[in-house]
Order: sequence, then structure tokens, then C-alpha cells
Amino acid sequence: MQYFGNNLIAYHFVTMMQFTTSFIQITKSKLSYAAAIVSLISCAISPVNAQVTEGVINGDNLVTINGIPWAADGWRFSKVLEIQRDSIDSTVVGRVVLDRHGEDSQPILGIRSPFAAPRPGRAVLVSAWSSNNDGCSVELILQIATTPDQVNNVNLITPTRLDMMINGQRITLNAVEDAPGVVDRSASFPYVYSTTVNNQNNERVSVNLPGVWVMARHLFVIDADVARALSNAPAQDIPIRITLRNLSPVTIPIGENTVERWSRVYSYNPSCTPVSS
Repeated sequence: MQYFGNNLIAYHFVTMMQFTTSFIQITKSKLSYAAAIVSLISCAISPVNAQVTEGVINGDNLVTINGIPWAADGWRFSKVLEIQRDSIDSTVVGRVVLDRHGEDSQPILGIRSPFAAPRPGRAVLVSAWSSNNDGCSVELILQIATTPDQVNNVNLITPTRLDMMINGQRITLNAVEDAPGVVDRSASFPYVYSTTVNNQNNERVSVNLPGVWVMARHLFVIDADVARALSNAPAQDIPIRITLRNLSPVTIPIGENTVERWSRVYSYNPSCTPVSS
């Protein structure tokens, strides 16, 4: 009986050890599987925009003194771009995110295409939010397509003040004062557009008509406090109120994809003071 009892104890001991070994193996397997799942989830939830920059732009291409194409055609918008010094020096001297908003009050067949080409009733605002070795700024470029009889003093549409609300704080920026002899910040460009009119037989025919589109621009300096506020802005469309030289206010939204990139742009030079380059 004692023998049987000893064997019974041994049997249970062996069985228990086998169970324990199996449990440990299963547990390790599950832990490995769980670790793999956690790893996959971590990769899945990593922000797509974790990278700091998303491209480059030649500094010469940001020079607007002689005007830029309608709707800044050729620029990449809502991307954090490294600014290369110029066309012969690829040294990185800053970052910029570009944004544009368009309006079309005279759609064709119900389709609004403000960025396609200049045409009466179309207007575009381009903004360049930058941080570089010289400091921080935003440049506003307003383009309006008109007919020749609508053109008057182009200089009157130059942006002179910018207001926005971020996290309950009102931010006001005034345009930099022009130095004596500064080049005019506005310009006009001829264009041709197609439309339909009634001929002598009261039939609709297509004709080409001349037009003029105008552009005005100005630069606004951003200090460290404003850069910090922009960097902490919620990721959503943010309206900005622009006051023109003729005192007319214009409210235009800055897109969410641009706003959420402000923090990466202004982290380049958070002090917004000149640094050696």
C-alpha cells in the first residue's frame, strides 16, 4: 500500500511537472504573441507625420519681389519643406510650410476652380510660414483676377495687418515697415480668358477676352511668443483676418494640414532671432 501510495505521489508529481512545463511554454508563447501584437500596434499608431521635414525648396523660389505664378503654381502646399540657401548652395537655412486658399464667385457650370487659372471672380491667398537663420515670419500674397475696367490702385489691396485667435488668445501682427526706396509690393499681369457671349444672331459663341490679375504681398515678423502659440495651435482650420491698405478686412482660413505643421516649422529656430549660418 505504501508502494502504491509512493507511486501515486510520484505519478501526480510527474503529471504536475508536465502541466507546469506546458503552462510555462504556453505562457511564453502567449507573451511572445502579445509582445508581437503590441509591437504591431505601436507601429500602427505611430504618427505618419513624425518625420520633421517632407521635402526641400530652393530659397530663390521663395523670392516674390517680381511676382509668382497664379495660385503659386509649382509650390508644394501643407508640407514641411527645408529651405536651401539658393540655387548654387544646398545648405539648409530654414523651414517653411506653404498654404493657399481660393475663392471663385463665377463658377463655370457650377464648378469652382480658383487655382486653375486667372479669371474674373477668382481670388487666391498664398501664405508662407517660415523659420530660418534670420528669424521667423509669415508672408501673405493676395492675388485677384479682374477685368481691365476694374483695375484701379493695386497698392490698396496690400495686406497690412493680420489677426488670429489661437487657444483663446488674440494674436495681432503688423506688416514690416517699408524702408525708403523699397520696391512696390504690388503688381499687375495681363491674361486672356474664354467665355461665351451672344452674337448678332443671338447665338452663344465662345470668345477670348483680355483681363488683368493683380498681386499684392507683405511680410509679417513673428517673435518667439507668437511662434510658441502657433506651435501649440489645435490641428484644425484657423481663420485669419487680414486688413488691407484700404482698411478692408478679409477673413480667410488657414488649412488644418498647414496648422498642424507649424510646430515643426518653428522648432527650427524657436527663439526667432538671427543665428550664424
